[in-house]
Amino acid sequence: MPYKSYDHNCPCASNLVFVEICPECHNQGELTGWGLSVVENWCLYVRKTGFGPFGSHRHLLDILFYEYWEYCPDCDGVGVIDADNNLGYGNCLKCDHKGGFYTGESRDWNRMIYEVISAYPDSIGGAYQEEYKEIYKKYKYELENPKPVITNEDIANSHNRNGGGIFDVK
Repeated sequence: MPYKSYDHNCPCASNLVFVEICPECHNQGELTGWGLSVVENWCLYVRKTGFGPFGSHRHLLDILFYEYWEYCPDCDGVGVIDADNNLGYGNCLKCDHKGGFYTGESRDWNRMIYEVISAYPDSIGGAYQEEYKEIYKKYKYELENPKPVITNEDIANSHNRNGGGIFDVK
């Protein structure tokens, strides 16, 4: 469950971000926004990337993923905002509760999935298994079978060698 996060400039340096008043020196903390538990942060990571939150793949994935990640200014990257309800918070609708936006193109996203799965095949998060395996297969096929690039000059040269035709290029 998200919690209100506080910044304490205490002489005792307790660093308790989830309490409004420091239990040691009783200084009032400054509200900084919302925070998530460790488990909620793991879930947020899976929602953002589609990969598990821990494992050998994390270093490679973080390099490829965060190159194109922009934190949401409305929720400060947490995915939770203030709301007028009995909980006091709600999901950030601007970023779909992900804490930000992937700004790369679909080719960048597919390349990331391909590279991470190539190196760490068992790293995909549960709900993304089928989708990411399909992206992986498609991307791999495209790498192994590139589409030939045919220019107008190639067509013209072919027609000249073969006596021309109805598709002559001028």
